Amino acid sequence: MKTLSTTLLFVLSTFLAFGQLESKIDSLFAEYNNSPGLAVGVYSKGEILFKKGYGIANLDYDIKISPETVFDIASVSKQFTAACIVLLENEGKLSLDDDIRKYIPEMPEFIEGKITIRNLLHHTSGLRNYLTLMYLSGISFDDYFTEQMGLDILARQKELNFGPGSEYLYSNSGYLTLAIIVRRVSGESIGTFAQKNIFDPLEMKNTFIYEDGSKVVKNRAIGYSKEGEDYKREHHFDFALGGDGQVYTTVEDFFKWSENFKDNTLGNDSFLNKMLTKGILSNGDSIDYALGLSHGVYKNQKTIEHAGAWGGFRAHYLQFPEEDLSVAIFANRGDANPSGKAYQVADLILKDSFIDVKTEDKTLNDNKKKPFIKLSTTELEKFSGNYWNVTDSYVRKIYVKNDTLRYYRNANSESDLMPISKNKFKMINVGSDVIVKFNNKEKLTMTVIVNGAKPGIFKEYEPVVYEKEGLAGFEGSYYSKELDLNYSLKLEGDLLILYINGSKQSPLECIMENLFSNDDYGMFQFKNNKEDKISSFRLSAGRVKNLNFEKK
Repeated sequence: MKTLSTTLLFVLSTFLAFGQLESKIDSLFAEYNNSPGLAVGVYSKGEILFKKGYGIANLDYDIKISPETVFDIASVSKQFTAACIVLLENEGKLSLDDDIRKYIPEMPEFIEGKITIRNLLHHTSGLRNYLTLMYLSGISFDDYFTEQMGLDILARQKELNFGPGSEYLYSNSGYLTLAIIVRRVSGESIGTFAQKNIFDPLEMKNTFIYEDGSKVVKNRAIGYSKEGEDYKREHHFDFALGGDGQVYTTVEDFFKWSENFKDNTLGNDSFLNKMLTKGILSNGDSIDYALGLSHGVYKNQKTIEHAGAWGGFRAHYLQFPEEDLSVAIFANRGDANPSGKAYQVADLILKDSFIDVKTEDKTLNDNKKKPFIKLSTTELEKFSGNYWNVTDSYVRKIYVKNDTLRYYRNANSESDLMPISKNKFKMINVGSDVIVKFNNKEKLTMTVIVNGAKPGIFKEYEPVVYEKEGLAGFEGSYYSKELDLNYSLKLEGDLLILYINGSKQSPLECIMENLFSNDDYGMFQFKNNKEDKISSFRLSAGRVKNLNFEKK
């Protein structure tokens, strides 16, 4: 039997000999020829095996995407921020176990515990996500925004999402904070530091961190999103800070960074080991996230990867270290799926290696071949209802439409659930393996398993309906010190409408007693005072938990 590396070389030489690699990859990206698109880089054995652009970098001037096109790679940038921190640690200028307040005394001394640099790197700090806080504050991503403004938001926070080290929750705040630490330790912005210590040494001549909104960027791709049949620009020119994103690069330049994982020339001998070390929670459990990179397994092959999404940009970097194969895909359209495409490219090249893995392939094939079954509308209807996620505090609605069970998130997002048994369903057309199962105990419960991860647990509930007089008790102005702004609630007809700093938003929908949902801003949990009148509420929205608002 061939070794995996021998198999890879054989497959690659076969592709190249018959000119098949380009045509096969072309077929994956044919849809992008006359629209915003992407650039693809495939790296192996010290060479750029394949590089090509698909689609248009700038719709105003009809400029085509090429391997030289410069993209904002969004959160794929985080590995460079982590590398800056490791380089400073290599030089003895900081320790990963330092309290972040040693460098940023403006940060609160949180009652939940001390946050270390290591917590920031592994997303275990508990810091609320500053991008969500911006959104909740009514700040547009198109507004001028700086590192200092980000720090000001974080310094106003009075609480964490959880105790440092106790949980993993991806948060851009950790990497913004790391950029501030780089500035204070080195005396240089993260852009300048990374340029001197990473990009220049690796001869990444078209790579930089975007810290100046007025900077002229040659060969830049513009980010777009689709609106109906048309595209609109979604490119945040004035968001000028590094840390959690904002690295601009090309698939040609990224090859040089990718090669450094095999033969490191940065820092000292511990550099790569630190970059690839998984995080450990305070209870001793390991997480897959290392330093700006995530470990995984695909068809029994080890992977190292990271995805990115920002404005109209999407990006993915995927390594198969044991096969010496890496794929980088950078896109300038918000509806692109570079993560899925990166795996499809890998499937083309590593298909023989994957086929050697008998057990997993059999399981995967069995799952793919497992047919959907037919359930009657009556059988489906028994699962209809409203469900509350008991861990993360959000709601989902299940209902039947056209003899199909539907998973409703909000007015703009719902999915079909196809039955694979009498109480088990597969969610389709979502880009992930999502299984939804219902259990009938005292009350119906629903479990949602995404890609085999820990299940999300939902409990069925009956929504509370307030009469107009009851809704009136929630009216008023509420102030948040942490956001430094007012939310107002006004009764208009039979609807409780949210206003932010006087600007009308959208209605709140009652879920349970004193608990309301808003599709745009999250969950509102109200609290009564001793006189049994509404006195405050807590707002939770994704990566931000329990923001406090006091009634004025």
